[in-house]
Order: sequence, then C-alpha cells, then structure tokens
Amino acid sequence: MQVALDQVAQHCLKELDAYSTCVEKHPHRWQSVCATLKADLKDCAAANSGMVNDVKARCAAEIEQYDRCLKANVNHPDTCMPQLHRLWQCSEEKEKAACSCEPPCSSKPGV
Repeated sequence: MQVALDQVAQHCLKELDAYSTCVEKHPHRWQSVCATLKADLKDCAAANSGMVNDVKARCAAEIEQYDRCLKANVNHPDTCMPQLHRLWQCSEEKEKAACSCEPPCSSKPGV
C-alpha cells in the first residue's frame, strides 16, 4: 500500500491535505462533514494512481469490511484497526505480486 500512498501523495497532495485537515477538525462527524473532500481525493487518486485502482480491485472485500466498520464506529474508528490491518496486508501482498514478474507476466509463454 505504500507505493499507492506515495503515488497519491505525489499527485493529490492538495486533496489529501484538505481531507486530512477536515477529519482532524471533525473527529465525531468526519464521515458526513468531509464527504465531498473524500470524494475529491478518491477521484484524484483514481485518475493518478494505477496502484490505487489495482488495490481497489484486488482488495475489494477488505475495503468493504473496513468501510462498514468505520460507518458502524464513527465515534471510535480505532475499533477498526483489525480491518485496516487486513486491508494493509492485502494491499502489500498484491503490490508484491504485481511487481514480481520479470519479464512482465503477459509475455510469459502461453499467456
């Protein structure tokens, strides 16, 4: 996930900073108050980070579990650390798999 985060930080710093600041200012209502900023960050990441798009596709179940936990625990997001950890593990496994083909996977015989 670090590669994806680095890509987002490089291309979407303004959106990332705005969203982070909003979440910090509204710890109990960030899901509703910061929704537009979250959407802006999401759009920027989708447009500028291939790795973010790959993680979203490959770790959809983990993302869904984490999102559901956050919505259920708005006032206590730290409750969702196990789900976040599983999402991080999934993304790291997928990043390693995506980067492990030399030459590129599509050039393997029979692929």
